[in-house]
Amino acid sequence: MRIVYIFILFGLTLRVALCQEATKNNDLRKEYTLFKIKDVQNNQKSREFRLSSSVSGAYNLTILEDENVSKKKKIDSKYAQSIDEKFVDHFITLKYLMKSQEVKKCIEAYNLNLIGEQLVICSTESKKLAKLEGYLSELKKLDEDFQIKVNEVFNTICDIALTHQVLHRQ
Repeated sequence: MRIVYIFILFGLTLRVALCQEATKNNDLRKEYTLFKIKDVQNNQKSREFRLSSSVSGAYNLTILEDENVSKKKKIDSKYAQSIDEKFVDHFITLKYLMKSQEVKKCIEAYNLNLIGEQLVICSTESKKLAKLEGYLSELKKLDEDFQIKVNEVFNTICDIALTHQVLHRQ
């Protein structure tokens, strides 16, 4: 009789275990890298621009210097889409439409990555470098604008703190 109860209990436990729904993991902190541009021209310091998107639809432009995050800026989805489309256009043009120079030794200037596809641009490929520089100037301008805004916020905070100190002294 005990054996029958054990088999029934085991059968019910097995049925419950097999009928459970799969758990969903909608972790909103996960980010997917859309593209990366690594500038390795300067042997002393490498710089990388990275556009990533989260599950929740937020876009971040991250700037790394020597593998350390120096700046991370949340950007508008329309602007992020525009940057991404321009990068895809440049990537396809550079990789498939422009001829690569035949060189024995490639001194890497830029390393581009588009969702797993990689492109290395050598320092001797002047046409490719010129095309990419135009796009990079837009990203660098965004970086400069961000730095200007950070400085403005910092100055405003300092002004508020000084005003607060002056008011308390009176």
